[in-house]
Amino acid sequence: MKKLLHEAVEYDERQLQIRGDVFKHGFFATMVMLLINALLNDYGIIWASGFHQNMIIIMLMTTVISVEAHLRGVYFGRSKGHRALFVLLLLGMLAGYLTGLVVGHFGDGGSFADEGMLSDDGFTLILCGLIAVNVAVGLIQHIRNRKNR
Repeated sequence: MKKLLHEAVEYDERQLQIRGDVFKHGFFATMVMLLINALLNDYGIIWASGFHQNMIIIMLMTTVISVEAHLRGVYFGRSKGHRALFVLLLLGMLAGYLTGLVVGHFGDGGSFADEGMLSDDGFTLILCGLIAVNVAVGLIQHIRNRKNR
């Protein structure tokens, strides 16, 4: 397990440049999203609790960064193991499990929003959807990479 977590991944100069650009775009987009959210809150538009707002914005931007990295071919580096794929699969299983719990709770009278704000169930469902998008794009890209070899 220790080897799995500390495995070195090699990126060439082009990949390092692309990764830097992806992270730079993600950082500035996150700042803009947080600023817009703060302005909405200042004008009295509260769409979720403070914790849920910030977590959704951060997770949304993490998903966008991951998808851009997948599409630009710099998410998986050259390594002998499959650490990134392993992490993606674990995240996918977690998203599937939590989605099942939330959907089951909706059947028992849960709701996506309460009193005009996002509920805990809605928050969990959105996070699971974002994780599922990341996992799906990652797996598709991994399969495409294997076919191209």
